Amino acid sequence: MKFMTQDTRVKLLQSALNLFLTIGIKKTTMDDIAIESGLTRVSVYRYFTDKRDIVKAAFFQIIDKLDSTLQEIQSAPENVPQAYLEKIVERLIGLGRGDLPAGLEELKRVYPDIARDFQQARQNAIHQIFNILMLRANQNNLLRSDLRTEIVYAYFLTAVIYVMENPELQNLGLPPAEIYSTVKEIFLNGVLKK
Repeated sequence: MKFMTQDTRVKLLQSALNLFLTIGIKKTTMDDIAIESGLTRVSVYRYFTDKRDIVKAAFFQIIDKLDSTLQEIQSAPENVPQAYLEKIVERLIGLGRGDLPAGLEELKRVYPDIARDFQQARQNAIHQIFNILMLRANQNNLLRSDLRTEIVYAYFLTAVIYVMENPELQNLGLPPAEIYSTVKEIFLNGVLKK
């Protein structure tokens, strides 16, 4: 790939992701991406060899956002897991407009190798975030001693990744902000009145 400013790259990839999640990967053309991002088609091809290349880069910017969240959490001076969960929710909500679960399903059909790599990278990033959250919660003596960490991790992974891909929730048409906010509240406070 030739040199591209970071701002131009972010704008181009965000435009591409938004199109993939709103009209679909197969239906989105390189012309659509160029128009949406305010670039020429020639400019888009200068930086990305083909549609597959831009699809991979667009979806992997989600991983980049998770990785930057991890870096922020690791370098933050405070030890407040609740604040980190807020940051994670904020990042997940801001990933792109459109239907992420449908986009991921289409990605599996159209580019199964990219989908597989994406799922693995996403799971790895979330695992690292979970580990730092648990470390910080443990340092603050916030963890219940009667819960196995492996089970808490399985719940966390399922909640963060798969709740957005749940067909029943998709059918309800709930906004991602409401779903992730509820997941965060359940993770922090459980479901029963105290």
